[in-house]
Amino acid sequence: MFWLFRVGPAGRQDRSPRLRLRGQDAAERDAEDKLAIVRAGQRHVGTLTVSQYLDEWLAGKRRLRPTTRRGYETDIRLHLKPLIGAVPLSGLAQGPH
Repeated sequence: MFWLFRVGPAGRQDRSPRLRLRGQDAAERDAEDKLAIVRAGQRHVGTLTVSQYLDEWLAGKRRLRPTTRRGYETDIRLHLKPLIGAVPLSGLAQGPH
């Protein structure tokens, strides 16, 4: 029997590959490792600006067609960075009061 799990943002369809592990114990250990990485990233969010996050996000996109990558780069450079690039990522969740 194989155990499958997926780690992804809550409320969104996860498109990450499924991990196929032999045995529940192996699956639980691997899931705990992945969750620790996610939690560590959440702590790091407070120090990142939107601009830094977007650079890291785009660098992590390995399987993009060249035209898609150029489109993302252009949108980020012309629209997102000038408008909200300097905002701390943690400040986006707060919204207006």
